[in-house]
Amino acid sequence: MILVLVVVLAAGAMLVNREFKQAQERPSVQRLESQRRLRQFAAALDAYRTQHRAWPDQLFQLMKDQRMGFGANLVRGGGSYRYHRPSAADAGDRLVMWSDMPHRRIAAGEPWGGEGGIAITGHPPVGYVLTKDLSVLELPLDDWKRRTGQQ
Repeated sequence: MILVLVVVLAAGAMLVNREFKQAQERPSVQRLESQRRLRQFAAALDAYRTQHRAWPDQLFQLMKDQRMGFGANLVRGGGSYRYHRPSAADAGDRLVMWSDMPHRRIAAGEPWGGEGGIAITGHPPVGYVLTKDLSVLELPLDDWKRRTGQQ
């Protein structure tokens, strides 16, 4: 009886893991995850600044200090996050974090949301950024390229 229970629980865990991984491949989920992850970094930066009264010199210093998991800087569908330590003179809208690639354009009819879901309309490419005032912004591709210096 215990063996059957263990097998059923293990099989259930494997199915949930597979569904979770498949969900992460969906563009809508990737975009939501990017926003969520940047909000986590905003909270970590706020805690770091409260603790040390300074901005971290580099991203991995922040991740280590705030005990963020290995790979927290990776963005599914967007590469990895870059960090720029702002100066005291920088305005609140100065970018401190952004991914090294924007999320791609999704055309109508392509996979988008839930399982088997497709985009009814097209979705333009966007990039998510974190500003000095710890706001998460969604930028259209042209603005993202201009503000991040990416091509």
